[in-house]
Amino acid sequence: MQLSCDCVGFPVLEIESIGLAVHLLPVSKIQFERLCTLLPASGGFWNNSWYQEVLQINPRVSWRHFTHNDRRLWLTGILPEEAEALASKFGEGFRLPIANQWLLFDQECLETPFDSSLLDECPMHMAARCMIDSLITSISPRTWGDLAMLKNGIAEWVLCEQKFGSPPTYGGIGRQQNTTWGPALGPVPILEKHRPRFFGLRAVRPLESESGGENWRRF
Repeated sequence: MQLSCDCVGFPVLEIESIGLAVHLLPVSKIQFERLCTLLPASGGFWNNSWYQEVLQINPRVSWRHFTHNDRRLWLTGILPEEAEALASKFGEGFRLPIANQWLLFDQECLETPFDSSLLDECPMHMAARCMIDSLITSISPRTWGDLAMLKNGIAEWVLCEQKFGSPPTYGGIGRQQNTTWGPALGPVPILEKHRPRFFGLRAVRPLESESGGENWRRF
């Protein structure tokens, strides 16, 4: 494994065995707020009124002071189409994972011992480092899966397998405080104007898409 950063300085695990780079943590509110400084003011749904609607569902908590099981840290309450659009903004090649890709990431991280030296070699944004240091102190991770909040985390939007030419369907995967979401759940029905409170995202990037452009950084 190696660590790189997305376009706002949040860590990404590069896992050669599965051919993917994956956000180490679910996308947090502070990560989204930093991303908004790079996005155009018009042409997208990510405006102040949209964010206020999201915060009414799952309020904000300071990234400097939080507990490891406080789901207010993460950007949740978002619809799958919004998650898919946001995932693509974190740098070249980023997108939502397909369900089986998420499961490969899950398995690999839960089987790989945590190595803090990789964090020390990655000059991530101070907010990301503060969050990670707090999580390490709180949970004493034994594997990368522990630190990646793959246990007692949130439900994460993923793309389900689809037939050629058919519209995409979305599912939720993740472990939420004694509840396991998996591909057996199948597509998640989207109710009109209903924002699922603890559904968020984690973006992935194929390793072969690396191009050395300015939208991503590898260390």
